[in-house]
Amino acid sequence: TSQTPTRQKLIINEIAWMGTTESANNEWIEIKNISGASFNISGWQLIDQGEQIKITFPSGSVIPVNGFYLLERTDDSSVPSVTADYIYTGAISNTNEGLRLFNSQCNLIDEVLANPSWSAGSSNERKTMERDLSGFGWHTSSIVNGTPKKENSSPASGYNGGGSSSSNNNSSQQSQQ
Repeated sequence: TSQTPTRQKLIINEIAWMGTTESANNEWIEIKNISGASFNISGWQLIDQGEQIKITFPSGSVIPVNGFYLLERTDDSSVPSVTADYIYTGAISNTNEGLRLFNSQCNLIDEVLANPSWSAGSSNERKTMERDLSGFGWHTSSIVNGTPKKENSSPASGYNGGGSSSSNNNSSQQSQQ
């Protein structure tokens, strides 16, 4: 798409593109409501770059104020002890990938690209890629397996950019607002 993301109301907030300590297949994606009101995402879509992940959110999909919507790959065991809001199929590639969130009118709301690598996250340590607390940039979680359905962590120390062990490389993901 040639659209610029508006980042209004919802953002892609955290991505376990590397899986978890249990399995590299335990991938998950978290969306956060930043609108200040309960938000209905019925009919919205989340699509990866190659369209092997193509999600249309079902009727009744509502994210509470400052709440999270957790999407788990294949089944509800990707994140033990946290219930998924949606189960999807398809895999998140570790390189040359992207995730785009569209509203029900196909307007681009948010996107994150791995071009060629993810800007944060650690596949070696199984630390997720999280939105910065102060904006729309990205950092590597300081918590192994991330913070599903919880506020993001502070950035992990010792990371300085590049896909498998990175943080704070947020130039292409920052809001221009």
